[in-house]
Order: sequence, then structure tokens, then C-alpha cells
Amino acid sequence: MDSVESASMLQRYKDGKSVLSLVSYIVKLVGCFEHVRFQHTLRCGNAIVDAMAKLVYINGLVCHHFLAPPTEIARQVELELVGVSF
Repeated sequence: MDSVESASMLQRYKDGKSVLSLVSYIVKLVGCFEHVRFQHTLRCGNAIVDAMAKLVYINGLVCHHFLAPPTEIARQVELELVGVSF
């Protein structure tokens, strides 16, 4: 994530020090996964995640599990692998 404060809130919750409802929901959601780590990432490092979030928002999806990257995202991943930045 690219928000230092959000990453900090999630870490505090994980350590038992926060009761915010959004944080509670996020932690409950990530509880479905075996390995999760919260860390800050600069916005430029989140281009693909931002594109995925935008795609879900534009299509009106609340929660969606992709079995394969959507075409728009796959192309962006290919470009990033060869060093093209966004």
C-alpha cells in the first residue's frame, strides 16, 4: 500500500492496538490468507495494483477474485517486466 498511515494502522491492529471498523474489516479479510505482510510501498511501485482497483471500481465489482489477470492488467505486467514504468 502507498499510505504510510494506513500501513501503520493495520500493523497497530495486528498488534492489538486499534479498533477502527475499516481496519477490522481488512484484517478479517486478510485472515483468509495464510501469509500476509503489511508494508509501505511508494505509489510508483503500486501501478498494477492501482490499475486493478480502478478496473474493479469502473466495472462496479464489490469483491472479485480473478483467476487470471485481465487483459488490461496482463499487458501492464508485461511492460513492467521489461522495465517500462508508469
